[in-house]
Amino acid sequence: MGDVYGWIGLVLGQIVAWPQVLKLRRAPGSDISLLSYGLLLVSMSLYLAHGIEIGDTVTIVSVPLALLPNTMITVTLIRRRIAARVLASERRMAIVARPRSVEPRRLHPEGPHLLADRARSPLEQAPPQQVAGPP
Repeated sequence: MGDVYGWIGLVLGQIVAWPQVLKLRRAPGSDISLLSYGLLLVSMSLYLAHGIEIGDTVTIVSVPLALLPNTMITVTLIRRRIAARVLASERRMAIVARPRSVEPRRLHPEGPHLLADRARSPLEQAPPQQVAGPP
């Protein structure tokens, strides 16, 4: 009877991960824990090694099948997190590298050359202050 329970567990174990796989097809998955899936892969791999060592057929068949969707989830989460970091980094770089507003150049009324005139700020327009010497 123990083998029957094992095979039923195998079927149920296969069903468990697929809703997450389907969710990742529709949503970004930012609410899915990458750490949990990483630990799950490690524990399943160790469990598979144990099953191979003791020669348990149910474990040898079920764990690799269960590793498939869980590996897909983990790889998808890693790729999306890396892509999100790259995108965030590119956005930060674009903000830093964004050119300051360039003042328009005007044509000189007496000729076709361009003037680099610009409006001066009030600080630039103020005449230089005379520094009073010691009394």
